[in-house]
Amino acid sequence: MKKTFILLLLFSAVAFQAYAVNAPEEEIGRAKAFIQEKEFRLAETALAALWAEFPDDARLPSLLGFVSEKRGLYEAAEDYYLQSINMDVNSFDAHYGLGVVLFKTGEKQRAAKEFESAVLINPESYDAYIQLNHVYSALKDRERAAYYLEKAKEINPVYEKNLKISAVLMWATTILLYGFFIFKKNYIVAAVFALVTSVILLIAGHHTDSVIYLGMAFISGFFIYKNRLDAKNGSDKRKNSGQVIRKDLDEAVKKAYLILGVRQGAAKHEIKSAYRRLAKKYHPDSAGAQKNDEMIKAVNAAYTLLMKKHNNL
Repeated sequence: MKKTFILLLLFSAVAFQAYAVNAPEEEIGRAKAFIQEKEFRLAETALAALWAEFPDDARLPSLLGFVSEKRGLYEAAEDYYLQSINMDVNSFDAHYGLGVVLFKTGEKQRAAKEFESAVLINPESYDAYIQLNHVYSALKDRERAAYYLEKAKEINPVYEKNLKISAVLMWATTILLYGFFIFKKNYIVAAVFALVTSVILLIAGHHTDSVIYLGMAFISGFFIYKNRLDAKNGSDKRKNSGQVIRKDLDEAVKKAYLILGVRQGAAKHEIKSAYRRLAKKYHPDSAGAQKNDEMIKAVNAAYTLLMKKHNNL
């Protein structure tokens, strides 16, 4: 009887502890709703209050770690995830979340270990295998990167197809944008666009694509150089053309003075007097003098040119 009573007490204690350890699902759901709405401060406040009330629930520090990571508080996020792991070493979310934080802060080796722990806990996690592929690609370990990519493909066979579609869409979009800039002769914008894309691809590890876009940037640079060279040549041609016109005009003015029979730089009244005299001379008069059309045209042209010259002075 005594033994039965003790067992009953132990069972009651365990049952009470199991009830007391975990925070209510409704409250956790409310905090997760804040996270989905990107209200991270509200989520943090709600989770911190729950953790104070239910200090043995390992999910709470893990969720606080996720919120801190989203807010860019990586050190705090790491601390929360480590506390969650210490409370429950088999917490997939804590290992995975810690791996994300460590990868973002540049601790690639530690990140790889956390993601490997995550896939040991959940071997069907597609996301964890993809993260391992990214980490080992960053570590230049192509063999392991390829291995984890294959594991991801086993779980999600459409991954490679989606990857190819994404690559084609990326290429099509960037090429169309580049072509649009070139078509519109926005060569500087095209060069900057191609150069920025090249740098992004280089950082992402797509070296071949990066070189291609770098080549496109150089092509844009060539068009910029050619455009400026053409503009300079056009300016030189206009300048030379203006010099020729000016020279021809000066010669015409000299000839006009000679036709009217006045000195170079003669006054306006002298030019008018000479014109009247010559016009009378070469036009037919009442005495029947012969008309000279060529001389009349020359005199009229000379007079018009010299009067324009005087009016523009």
